[in-house]
Amino acid sequence: MLSKKYPGFQKMILFTGEFKNLNNLMGFTVGIKESLKSIRNTSIEEFKDSLLNFEEAFKNFDVSKIKLSRERRKLTYHLFANYNKFETADSDELLLSFNELD
Repeated sequence: MLSKKYPGFQKMILFTGEFKNLNNLMGFTVGIKESLKSIRNTSIEEFKDSLLNFEEAFKNFDVSKIKLSRERRKLTYHLFANYNKFETADSDELLLSFNELD
């Protein structure tokens, strides 16, 4: 019922079900404010592909050298705050962008 009234709600459900990670959810909720219009205009399949590309890019980090939870929040925020720029990016493009962040 909510998904019909609020189109972005389906994507939020997909996101939380796909990752089951609180740090991703935190970054998503902060970042989505800045790109809600782009996300609303994205199909469920395109959105899911974006999420899978994010996970693939994140796997390339050396987790022994980063604070995992902080980086997940930061990178998830970066992805969703700039979603219109990254919605068609593959995992390599995301990784390049992530590596350019502080």
